[in-house]
Amino acid sequence: MANWTTISNSITHIPPAGGAGSRAPISDPGVSQVVNLTLTNIVNGVWNGYSLSAANFKIGGGVESGTGTNIWLPFGGVIWDANTNISQVAFTDTGIAGDPKNTVNVAVTLESYTPTTSETLSVGIQEKDDNPVILASARGRSFSVGVRWRIWETSAGGSSTNPCTATSLVSSVTLSNVASGDVDSYEIKKLAGTVPNKVTTDVASFKFVATSGYHFLNASALPTLENIESKGGVMYGKAYSWRVEDQVYENGNLEEITFILSYTPPQGTFRHVAELETSVSDFSDLAHVFTIPLVMKQDAAAVVDTIHRVVYNSSVSNEKTTEMVKVFGIADTAYSISIQKRASLASIVTAASDGYYNFTTKSFQTAASKLEATIGGNGIKSHDVVFPSTEATTRYDIIISGLVAGATSTLASGVPTQPGDAIVVKRGVKTLTVTPVTYLGDVYGDFPSDVLIKKPAGYRSKGSDGSKSSMIVIPGGTSGLSTRLVLDKYNPAVRVTAGMIVTGSGVAHGTTVASVNGNAVTLSTASTIAASTDITFTKDDGDLIPFSFTIPPKTGSVSDALSLKPHSSSGVAGLRPGEHWVGGLSKHYGEVLSATSASTTVVGRATLVRDATSGVVPGMVVRGSSVNVSAGTDLTVVSVTDGETLELSEAQSFPAYARLSFSNRNTDSLTRLQSIQAELDTSSGYTNVNITGYIHASNIGESAEVRIYVDDIIKIG
Repeated sequence: MANWTTISNSITHIPPAGGAGSRAPISDPGVSQVVNLTLTNIVNGVWNGYSLSAANFKIGGGVESGTGTNIWLPFGGVIWDANTNISQVAFTDTGIAGDPKNTVNVAVTLESYTPTTSETLSVGIQEKDDNPVILASARGRSFSVGVRWRIWETSAGGSSTNPCTATSLVSSVTLSNVASGDVDSYEIKKLAGTVPNKVTTDVASFKFVATSGYHFLNASALPTLENIESKGGVMYGKAYSWRVEDQVYENGNLEEITFILSYTPPQGTFRHVAELETSVSDFSDLAHVFTIPLVMKQDAAAVVDTIHRVVYNSSVSNEKTTEMVKVFGIADTAYSISIQKRASLASIVTAASDGYYNFTTKSFQTAASKLEATIGGNGIKSHDVVFPSTEATTRYDIIISGLVAGATSTLASGVPTQPGDAIVVKRGVKTLTVTPVTYLGDVYGDFPSDVLIKKPAGYRSKGSDGSKSSMIVIPGGTSGLSTRLVLDKYNPAVRVTAGMIVTGSGVAHGTTVASVNGNAVTLSTASTIAASTDITFTKDDGDLIPFSFTIPPKTGSVSDALSLKPHSSSGVAGLRPGEHWVGGLSKHYGEVLSATSASTTVVGRATLVRDATSGVVPGMVVRGSSVNVSAGTDLTVVSVTDGETLELSEAQSFPAYARLSFSNRNTDSLTRLQSIQAELDTSSGYTNVNITGYIHASNIGESAEVRIYVDDIIKIG
């Protein structure tokens, strides 16, 4: 399809009345010397997608009368690409150049001559090599929008100030004034012109500078678009965007801010869009208007040399961390800051060693230290404080003083000036000490070392809530010693997967799932598992902690030989493991054997299957109707003497058979015993007892012992 086509025209020359057969020259009065032709982009009744401009055309062999005039003349008598009776051709736009609906008028001026017959005069219209006709989609897109903001009164006399300087950022977009605002009214500017198609263009900036003694509010709210019209299915609302630049604060108040308006022409079937935007005036009819919602407010009475507040993180992890302490106040206010480690959580005494923070070396030191500082121009001073790693929960105090170089700054209420006003607690590490214990005296060989399970205070597993939802229990067994475990039933909905930890009677400690094929599970370690044994599969989430203790005999004599008590090899004889072999992870209940009178020593009543003190560990809180302590005080277990006797924190008078409960934060936490089992081991030449198991420590309530009662497991002689 052609880029454009010409609508031709003609003139009729009528002989004068003075003489039959004679013809007057074209230049005679009453005879037009100009013939107007039309160039159009409508070809065969259809818009061809091109846009026209008078500046696109020329006459071959001619010369333009002046740059940008679009008037073409013969060049020095040289034959040009037009009839010799044509003296001039002028191109003019009938609308706005480049608009899809613009046509070009071609005014052809004729020489003064006398035609003798009907003539057809040709004009060689060509496109300029350096400015040809192009597709409308390649030209700029029409753009027009209004932007307004409020004018504020800045004196008692009612004078007003326009706080904004608006600037067009595109040469093809003009900025004009629509309305000059007065007090409590709007200043309105109009942006109109063309912008590049298919790209985002910054079209204008609006810089607001507060009048002296004033500042801006509502700076976080971007301009809002009003009168938005999604015309003809074209969504203009998303075509606009704003951003904020160059914010300037003084004494915490916003004094300057700049808004940048960007525009991305909406895309679609271009002719459809273009017909909505045939000209800038048509676009203006869409009446897009933005309101910049800034509020200008008079500053409060000048306040100098004042600290307003201190912002800090009151709880930090046990690891080495860098924390920011921010001091807010009036610019140039002087103050000193000291950060001190306390001797204990409840103490206001500075620690004897490494009690003061040195802001220069960024470490704690024993010698007293503080930093003198000044609030910055933005009303803030930030201090980076490096807290060292720790296992013990530690308290630090932040203290601000306004006395610097003999001058005293004002400290607002809430600024920490005394110990206890601003406390940073560095959370320590909580430790479960898993330890084997005996109350029978020196009847075993050397006990192995304790197993320590450590978690940061406040730690809670992200991958598990500590519930048994991560566990799957399915009965199964092996054929003798084998790595092939066959499950009694197979449910594809139950997901046993490689890497899971496997526990159960007969399962070798540390065994995991190597692979799964239907109801056949390949174990990482060969085990001897009786048929239909309940096997537990647990996802390894990093919180399942193994423990293993080898208990040796005292000597190699028969009288010292070790064996397992009945039910030990298969677990817990109908009781949960935590209720029989392990103490410290579940709540314990017991009874006083005989009455006591104002004594801290209590003897408990044993049951048929366990000692009286089994399940009790030091530090547990003792509760019961017969407990008598001061309000706000807990009765606690100081020590466990043996399988019958406890030492308490306060003397008590209990009647015989008084019922008591024993608990701590671990008994109420998500930490639990996952499994425990015992087996004989003769590999060393003696018969040792291996006690193994897992504790699921998704969080630890408090540092305390977890006791393994070997006397409930092992038989001697």
